[in-house]
Amino acid sequence: MFKKIGQEKIRDLISVGVFIVTGVLFFIISGSSSFQVNTNFLANNNFASPSSTLFTPASRNLFNLEYRYLVIFILVVLIIKLSYKIYCSCKDQKNNKKFHHSIDSYLDSFSYSMFTVLLIILAGLQDFSTIIVIAISSFMGFKLILQNSQRDNGDDIKKWKTGIVFSSLAWIILVIYSAGTIVYGEVRSTWYIYLLDFICFIYLLFIAIDNNKFPKKNIKQKNRLDLYIINLLFKLVFLLILAIGLH
Repeated sequence: MFKKIGQEKIRDLISVGVFIVTGVLFFIISGSSSFQVNTNFLANNNFASPSSTLFTPASRNLFNLEYRYLVIFILVVLIIKLSYKIYCSCKDQKNNKKFHHSIDSYLDSFSYSMFTVLLIILAGLQDFSTIIVIAISSFMGFKLILQNSQRDNGDDIKKWKTGIVFSSLAWIILVIYSAGTIVYGEVRSTWYIYLLDFICFIYLLFIAIDNNKFPKKNIKQKNRLDLYIINLLFKLVFLLILAIGLH
């Protein structure tokens, strides 16, 4: 038990170091590219009809945010959570395995939801309320998918199905915006946006298939290490491609 916990602490320390280096490199490489966040509302269209009340959709800019600051925020949250996990494992190394896996599931769900938000913003969505809904639905969906592997019996698969539904909401909106850009837009999204969409979708598909199984109480340590490497590589590759694309 102590040996396994020691190995997990080493992996977490490596992750913290990798995230710090990644954040510094992303901040330097990505540049000052930013996006707008708006809120939509109805306004009186006096130009269309000065004599009568006509309403038209309008929007108000809430703030402009550089991509690098959002990515730094994501990495800071991951580093803080991992540091807390390392601290807990040092204080109490007994019966904390389930607690550590719970932290890992929250970390993976949070990072996936934030990366989904980045994809939606890159696709052209700027409405603040819709972005919040997508972030929450992606987080809940991914978390429910991960919880399926922690079941006590094999007949409860409702969480996995519900997770798929929540996760699909963001992808439906992403496909609609991407299709609208291709059909109606005068410009085309650059190569790295479609590559990020593909990588994120394949990652979600892999996690969904991997967790659509019976409980993994006796899962081999090698399989956990493989999953840890895949999760870490997904974050690094996603951020590397995004930094190069924004440069």
